[in-house]
Amino acid sequence: MERARSLRASMGKTERLLWRRLRGNAAGFRFRRQYSVEAYVLDFFCYQAMLCVEVDGEHHAARSQDDRNRDAVLHARGIETMRFRTVDVIENLDGVMEVIYSKCCERAKRIPFR
Repeated sequence: MERARSLRASMGKTERLLWRRLRGNAAGFRFRRQYSVEAYVLDFFCYQAMLCVEVDGEHHAARSQDDRNRDAVLHARGIETMRFRTVDVIENLDGVMEVIYSKCCERAKRIPFR
């Protein structure tokens, strides 16, 4: 819990950018940031869709096995993980948001509105 609080206070530029869009709940999905599940802290989590959204910087390439293990633990709890590269969030935030929204609708069994 302490680690999650610390991470919330020190979110990176890209995470803050994505959080500004996710936190509005405009699409009917509520996200939490730096949410704890077991020993892991998820960047963003939507309970309604049981969806974890992670922003992966350059350092994640070296941690791919750790990420796979983490994703397997989350999957066993019914949580799907979506990963986006930092550059994709910065250069195509609208596209990232569309993909996240579509996945939320799919997992929550809702019809997307346009």
